[in-house]
Amino acid sequence: MKTKTRGINKAIFKNTKGFTLVELIVVLVILAILAALLVPQLLGWIDSARVKQDMIDAKNCLTATQAELTKLYASRKDGGEVKSVIDGQKGLEIKNEGTNRDVDATKTDFGKAVLKTADDSPYILVVGLGSTKTYAAEKDRRKQYTVYLVMYQKKKDSKPIYFYGDEWGLLYPTDVRLKAVTGGQKNPNRLTSYDIDLQYYVIANKDKKGVGSDIWKHLKDNSDWKEK
Repeated sequence: MKTKTRGINKAIFKNTKGFTLVELIVVLVILAILAALLVPQLLGWIDSARVKQDMIDAKNCLTATQAELTKLYASRKDGGEVKSVIDGQKGLEIKNEGTNRDVDATKTDFGKAVLKTADDSPYILVVGLGSTKTYAAEKDRRKQYTVYLVMYQKKKDSKPIYFYGDEWGLLYPTDVRLKAVTGGQKNPNRLTSYDIDLQYYVIANKDKKGVGSDIWKHLKDNSDWKEK
């Protein structure tokens, strides 16, 4: 009985054929072609997923910023000299006296509260509010406490994300393809789609560069952008 079983096993083993070298090469070539086709698409899916997650984080920062501004508006006093909406806060390195300069809010209670509420720590977060210079009248004062523009970058190598007042996107605000552009180099503090002058507040700046041109250049260089 054992001899018969061994004979059957030997027959099976003898009739079993392996892959030839040519067949292996063909299989490897097919796998290489599939990898060449699928890997770029897979990487694209990964990048798309990252952008979508960054978009969620950016929206959370917008919501948190508007919430903190609402608190400031509710506690403000009427009248007085027109300054930044967060003027006088501890940690405010650049006082804005209504000249539309960028205001560094990274160390203020306002800036810290925004990031804490949003549960986020982005590389760069800049928000554009109504200008304290243009909207000094009491009837226009609410514009100083309304977010019209957001510039958000999760990490140094992340794609910057922008809020243009009513939509989100990846185009730099002065991009020629964008209809809701700011006033461009001649008037970068104007959002034409809302016909409103802006003042920018830097809430997060991980690179520790100066407020203003350094941050804007970094955002532009990393954005989808075409010059007019």
